[in-house]
Amino acid sequence: MKFQVLIASKGRPDCPTAQLLCQGMVPEFTILVEPGEQAAYEEKWPGRTEAIPENGKGLAYVRQYALTEMKQKTGWYWMLDDDIQGFHEAANWRCLTVKAAYALAKAEQQILALEAKLGTIGMAGLEYQQFAWRATKDWMSPGYCDVAVAINRDAVGPEYDQNFKMKVDRDMTLQYLASGYRVVRLCTLAFSAPKNGSNEGGLKAAYAQDKLELQMVEAMVAKWGTKICSHVVKPDGRHDCRIDWSALKGTI
Repeated sequence: MKFQVLIASKGRPDCPTAQLLCQGMVPEFTILVEPGEQAAYEEKWPGRTEAIPENGKGLAYVRQYALTEMKQKTGWYWMLDDDIQGFHEAANWRCLTVKAAYALAKAEQQILALEAKLGTIGMAGLEYQQFAWRATKDWMSPGYCDVAVAINRDAVGPEYDQNFKMKVDRDMTLQYLASGYRVVRLCTLAFSAPKNGSNEGGLKAAYAQDKLELQMVEAMVAKWGTKICSHVVKPDGRHDCRIDWSALKGTI
């Protein structure tokens, strides 16, 4: 593996993703935590944590810290959510569970090969397990990048919008596309994770706030316009943002 591996975590000292990386032969990773929680994380993960400067600033804040303030300020890095349950590879209409090191290293090889072919890639992501099994190609461009995302610090310009409490990564993906960079999703390498807001820690408190997700969807529509973003209500009643990724640059 060549990319730096970071985990953004809040309220989950046990950090399922860190456990998965250790089990999956990933030797080096850093957990980014709020200063008020670092002691609890260090007890479980000694020497593997780094405290961001302030508490309670939200997901966009820690994402931006990783992008611009880490000691390693160039090159690619993985930004992983803290509750990943598994890594997978799709083959023959099935999703097989694989080691974290295998999934991330293979993803890195594909990303760098695609960048040599397509030009500078700003962001690349793995697929959701529930969709990967039916993939008919190894990659697509553009599309969402969630949960297990590789970021290219050398693709300068986009910055995480601090006004968003949710939809942070979707907004950043659109920023890369609007800046002329490629965004790639690897269709046969995947992750599994709990449903948004279903487990303690992370953004659970945000998802529990009445109307906050609707407000964030409305903010996406206001920022990017109705030709790109539209408000939809999912069968479970959740408000979400449907995005026409082809409406911006970086499509093929």
